[in-house]
Amino acid sequence: MMRGLLVTACMLIAWSATAHGAIRARDLVLLDAEPFGPRGGVLMVKVASTGPTTGWPSTVPVRLSDHGDERDLEATLAWLEPAEAPRPRPWSWDGANMAVRPVAVDDDTAGVPRTDMVSGVYMLLELPLDASGVLMVGGRTYTPRWLYLPKTLPNFSVGTAPRPSERLRAHNAPNRPLADSPFTWWRWVLLADRLGAAPPAPPDANAAERLVAEHIAQLWRIGFHRLAEQSRGVAARCRDLLTETCRDDDVEFATWIARPSSVLELLGIFMNTDSVQVLVDSALAWADRHIPEVVWVEQSYGATVQLAIANPDPRPRLVEMLWSGRESVPLGDELTPNGVTRITLDRPQEQLV
Repeated sequence: MMRGLLVTACMLIAWSATAHGAIRARDLVLLDAEPFGPRGGVLMVKVASTGPTTGWPSTVPVRLSDHGDERDLEATLAWLEPAEAPRPRPWSWDGANMAVRPVAVDDDTAGVPRTDMVSGVYMLLELPLDASGVLMVGGRTYTPRWLYLPKTLPNFSVGTAPRPSERLRAHNAPNRPLADSPFTWWRWVLLADRLGAAPPAPPDANAAERLVAEHIAQLWRIGFHRLAEQSRGVAARCRDLLTETCRDDDVEFATWIARPSSVLELLGIFMNTDSVQVLVDSALAWADRHIPEVVWVEQSYGATVQLAIANPDPRPRLVEMLWSGRESVPLGDELTPNGVTRITLDRPQEQLV
């Protein structure tokens, strides 16, 4: 009888500890000792626990200390995990899909595969405008890379930027980023800037979504300002590559660079703290490597092959085509500006079956 009561008591103690968060601030370790700290913005950094792997608190106390000036802040803990692909799949979907929500007490990082470097627990901290010094979390000290956060994107053209005349509506369409995702809101901000409009409000199905959306958009804003200060032309080209669209008759669709690895590469270039000349050269090299035209095959069988080539450039462009493995004169054609050109090619006799 006593043994049964003892087991029951232990179970109740364990349940109580989990319900109130078995993990304490002293258990937390920031996995980046120098996270980006946009002043007046949102700091986001992945965390791990040196103790239990479950029993997470929803918030954690953080102290901002700068030469004796100390302020107590409160950070939100969030859980990132893979999400199901959107259905129906929008044209502009990049193939990656993550979801973020406030961490739950029973979330367990022990269940995250070791090969998954993204999923897990993140700390989200809203910073004051004059933030500086160090952050103290559970007795550990971290020194963020403090960054000036501009209020808006830079002016990508000569003259005064016009005030937005309308606000974009977040919805899934061939010419719009994935709607209601905190991981694509940054592109809504860039697209709205190119269109002379205001972006939709950031996703806010929960507090974590809003904070993550704002953090990512803030990094892009900081990066574009750094680049535009040195070369407005290169900055404008990079923005266009991330937001370009094209028309096929009365349908407008995205032709922007969508591959996640390419997008993250550019953001990495923007946030690299090397010399500004390295920033300009690397951003220009990135832009030169990416072809804005989109090509697909509409007919691949029979005596003729039909290609469709989308040219998002407002000017006509020339294209040359050459059959692989065959010595012949390249075939040339002119691409319609900001439209789709369809080209029919006669298949070589030796390839006919």
